[in-house]
Amino acid sequence: MALGTAIGALRGLIVDYLWIKLTMMKEKGLFYEAMSNADLITKLQPRFGQVWSFHGHNMAYNISVMTDTPEERWNWVNAGVNL
Repeated sequence: MALGTAIGALRGLIVDYLWIKLTMMKEKGLFYEAMSNADLITKLQPRFGQVWSFHGHNMAYNISVMTDTPEERWNWVNAGVNL
């Protein structure tokens, strides 16, 4: 929350950049790097419910089916539900 307050008006631009970067990383298969950006987005927009639901759904449904092993899939589904 302090991070979001400190950057003020630039927060929207930073979040837009992170969304674009996250999408590109996901398309390249860099799932863990993409989720670190998702973590930053949720920290910058902590009260925007759609952000949390999107990232939870993205982990549980979209990223999990792109992985190879059942254990890895379960880890992504579990992370999405926990979020």
